[in-house]
Amino acid sequence: MKIIGGKRACGKTTWLIEQSAKEWLYIVCASEERAHNIFQMAKDDELDIPFPNTVRELPLKNMRIEKVLVDDIEDVLKELIGKEIGTMTTSYVMEELHGVNVMKIGDRVRMIQTGILGTITDTSVHGVFVDWDGCNSTCIAHRLIEVIEGCEMEDLENERD
Repeated sequence: MKIIGGKRACGKTTWLIEQSAKEWLYIVCASEERAHNIFQMAKDDELDIPFPNTVRELPLKNMRIEKVLVDDIEDVLKELIGKEIGTMTTSYVMEELHGVNVMKIGDRVRMIQTGILGTITDTSVHGVFVDWDGCNSTCIAHRLIEVIEGCEMEDLENERD
């Protein structure tokens, strides 16, 4: 078993979706809404995965399912137990995702395809909200933008010209 950790919107679920597509593994999540969101994320990335299972469908009776992936374990446990989780322990080593942009409010970002610049104003399970310079704020999947590190505001303005 592998435990993947990281901050919100850093690519954990995207990694699970990619693993699900590679190995045709089911993803277990806390709710139907989350299952639909995960399935839509896979479709958006043109990845074919089995439709995710929810806590309500446990235990999984399909004998062909030998192993599953779990999205947001703390939400799954909370749904299973029906109470908030105070503290959890594990004997497994947690692995952090490397090579993905950890995005936070206030980060300057660039849209990968167009080069448009903006600032992150909020995060959600669907992506990040970006106030695009000179445009409206929109929610965009984190995989479509990159964090610009070590740049001063005037460097970014000169780059845009």
